[in-house]
Amino acid sequence: MPAPIASERHRRPPARILSLPLHAIGCLAVALLALARPDDLHAQVTSIDVGKAIAYEQVSASSVVPASLPYVFEAGVRGSNLESLSPVPTLSGPAFSGPLTYRSELAFPSWTVWEFFSDQAALEARAPSGTYTITVNGTPVPLQVAGDLYPNPPLLTLSGGTWSGGKYVFDPGRPLTITTNAFADYARFKGVIFLGGSQQFAVNNPANSMSVTIPAGTYAAGQEISLNAQFTSFTHENLTALPGIYAAATYAARTRVRLVAQPQSPPVFEMTVRTNITPAAASASADIQFRPQDVGTSGSVYAFAVAPQGVLKAAGGEAPLVVRKSVPANGKDTPVACVLAQLNASGQLQAVSASQLQAYVTGVLSAQGQAVTILDNVPTTNVAGATFYVGYGTSGEAMINSGVNRSAVTVPGTQTCQPQPPQTGWWWNAAEDGRGYTIESTGSKIFFAAYLYDISGRSTWYIAAGPTS
Repeated sequence: MPAPIASERHRRPPARILSLPLHAIGCLAVALLALARPDDLHAQVTSIDVGKAIAYEQVSASSVVPASLPYVFEAGVRGSNLESLSPVPTLSGPAFSGPLTYRSELAFPSWTVWEFFSDQAALEARAPSGTYTITVNGTPVPLQVAGDLYPNPPLLTLSGGTWSGGKYVFDPGRPLTITTNAFADYARFKGVIFLGGSQQFAVNNPANSMSVTIPAGTYAAGQEISLNAQFTSFTHENLTALPGIYAAATYAARTRVRLVAQPQSPPVFEMTVRTNITPAAASASADIQFRPQDVGTSGSVYAFAVAPQGVLKAAGGEAPLVVRKSVPANGKDTPVACVLAQLNASGQLQAVSASQLQAYVTGVLSAQGQAVTILDNVPTTNVAGATFYVGYGTSGEAMINSGVNRSAVTVPGTQTCQPQPPQTGWWWNAAEDGRGYTIESTGSKIFFAAYLYDISGRSTWYIAAGPTS
């Protein structure tokens, strides 16, 4: 990231540390300002903030849901060596006042206040819009918190693993790439994007999304990690109350993703993927390495997708290959069939059978591998919810049947097709009988359900209901 120009340095917003639990995300990591007197108060206090936030949990490739107690009011005085700050900083506002609390356990110890609410009405009743004043060393710093200017929620695209049970499972022995969606008001409000322990500022980086790669070996097998992303808008600045100290009112949206480090079997072949997905367009490419036993043989490389069937049509006279059901982003919509598909020349997904797959390239498989363009600035709406794969074989059918293919990227959508191990139902255990039943009775009505499982855990249910006497 290029350094900010000198005239903008005092306007650079503070950076929030996002490797903390949600209740501690208010801690800010600040870029310390170089002032003339290092022992002066202004050299210790580097930023002041007050604002509101909404917290979310991401539970699938395309869905975020409100966190428990999602609405947050927060304020803070940030800097270094603040434990001796006297008098204690205070906060006053329309319906909220009192001293701040020094939190020494934070990564960057600060004077803070946080309160959490179940809904926006409760937040506004406790902390309505208006002018909030943080007083530091006797100097009041007024900041206007108004407008409900919350950013859009961060939605993360992850590559290197799969979603399962609301968590993202990845192999800690391989890199994990994480990319945010676009921050809509990034430029308008001098926005900041925080992703893990990294941050990106609108004042010196115009890109309104951010990507980081976690190196292989960063986490241990079995470790569960909370990764947080945040979009912050600085809606009001006060640069005169305490010259040299950045003070701002903020609105933020933060999303937590639960990661599970779980070693996985070696992939069928090595592949490196690069993606750039925005609300308008999607691009993705991959570099694949052929297996040693395949080098020197003849074959074809394929790029294909598993996509929601709704907008697709079958190619030719064959029925498309149905793979599974989609996962609705809101958890409520009826799932639709996920089918095999490829992009046509117009950038539209076309349903196909395995025998109809068109090769990306055909020839002798070399030790240098193959570069594959999966998506080339395709309108995102054309591919929403699809998971794209790269594979190779002597034919499309051989490639599918042998399993010599890997998922490369999933494009967020209201219905997502991302094949993964089946969810197990009530009491399913591979070592036990694969059937059971339940009976429920309420008043004069009875409900009976029986379920049967195959060896993989997929279930078939039979139900009956009616009156009793």
